[in-house]
Amino acid sequence: MFKKLLRESGIYAIGDVINRGLTFFLVPLYTAYMLPSDYGILGISNIIMSIYPIFAAMGIQGAALKFYYDYDNDEDRKDFYGTVVIFSIISSGLMFLVLELMRNSLFPHLFKNVPFSPYIHLSLVGGLLTTVFLNIPRQHFRASSNAAAYSLANIVLTVTTLGFTIWWVVVARRGAEGALLGKLAGLICTSVVIVIYFVRFMRITFNLKALKAALAYSIPMMPHYLSSFLIIAASRVVMERYVSLSDLGLFNLAFNIGMTLYLFIIGLNNAIVPYFGKLDLSDENSITEVTKATGFYLTIFSLIAFFAMIFAPEAIIILTPDTYLGAIPYVTPVLVGFVFFALYAPFSNIITLVSGNSKQLALSTTTAAGLGIFLNIVLIPKFLLTGAVIAHITTYIILATMTWLLARRTFKLHYSKTNIYVLFAGTLLIVISNHLLLGTPIIIVLVIKLLIFTLLFAVLWAFRRDIFRGHIVG
Repeated sequence: MFKKLLRESGIYAIGDVINRGLTFFLVPLYTAYMLPSDYGILGISNIIMSIYPIFAAMGIQGAALKFYYDYDNDEDRKDFYGTVVIFSIISSGLMFLVLELMRNSLFPHLFKNVPFSPYIHLSLVGGLLTTVFLNIPRQHFRASSNAAAYSLANIVLTVTTLGFTIWWVVVARRGAEGALLGKLAGLICTSVVIVIYFVRFMRITFNLKALKAALAYSIPMMPHYLSSFLIIAASRVVMERYVSLSDLGLFNLAFNIGMTLYLFIIGLNNAIVPYFGKLDLSDENSITEVTKATGFYLTIFSLIAFFAMIFAPEAIIILTPDTYLGAIPYVTPVLVGFVFFALYAPFSNIITLVSGNSKQLALSTTTAAGLGIFLNIVLIPKFLLTGAVIAHITTYIILATMTWLLARRTFKLHYSKTNIYVLFAGTLLIVISNHLLLGTPIIIVLVIKLLIFTLLFAVLWAFRRDIFRGHIVG
């Protein structure tokens, strides 16, 4: 079981980090050829591109994951996926036309410093392509444990986007616009590959009964998807009105580096999702497998989180010019917030895949997002970037706590207390050491931090050596 989880989580994590972490890999290129203000515009544009699919298909990508387990044979699954793909094409196309018609009446009120043309327009096109060609196939790959197809799609997207981005940003010198053009070109190439491969898993049909069932599940999930996104994006959206684009660019850099840890969490969680999807609460063996899988998830995450939090400030120093060093004080707090997101993820699996009560998850994420937006609106005008990181951490603490309380109604998933103690103690040690080492010569810092990481790894090994030796115990 451990070897299977390690293999699948590794494949998922590589695919997710290579694809969604492309922004991190492009940091040296972006920061060398863009001013911080351009990087701020790019951050807002990427937010628009990411939020578009949530509304465009009415959250049906969630049903594309959940309903895979509800159908007993491949023929019914083909009809279902054909139906939701056709619906996504129609609904997202209509939304694109409406937003284009509202370009002058809506967007100037939403964004103070980012013009519609070319940035927001290109973002909407990217969101349309993602909704129609990427989201549903990738959910199918996740549900069917087809980690290879999932990661291959992400790798194709990464390689093509990288090539086109280098051309538009480095050669053509188009700045933030060039970065968006490179992403669109990558999406087009990947869409062609996915369509060619995915057609075998769907049948062109329109099953109204299946669509109604999918929407009955997915529409209540829309507040959850929207709220989950707002938790990530609210700080930068609010910041766009209160700080300069340069300061927004610095925070966006810190956030993008922090998102690398977020993507590892997604990759690890993707590997354990099938265990929750197949969980039988009346079967002790099934419960034991979920508990073991979650122990693996938390242990491997802790190791990755420690490494990311320890060396993130040095990554900024090494990868970016001096104009971006102002991002250093904010990168560790951003990562701390994602530690709490990691605790939230397995509990969300229980609600969505075990209980199937999408309204419960919507309640926790909507509450957390609402409080997060409130904190950002209150704190950012007064404390600027510091206020944003305070709101970020607080929001994820609220999200993890609420989701844990709601999930316990269905299944009391127990984290290892040892794992939790080591994770929190290690996080606190890293936060303190990163603060104390500010201004210290980088060679000395790297030596000290390497020793801290080695210590934390040794502690994890001592308490969860069963994970590292390949045998998960309860």
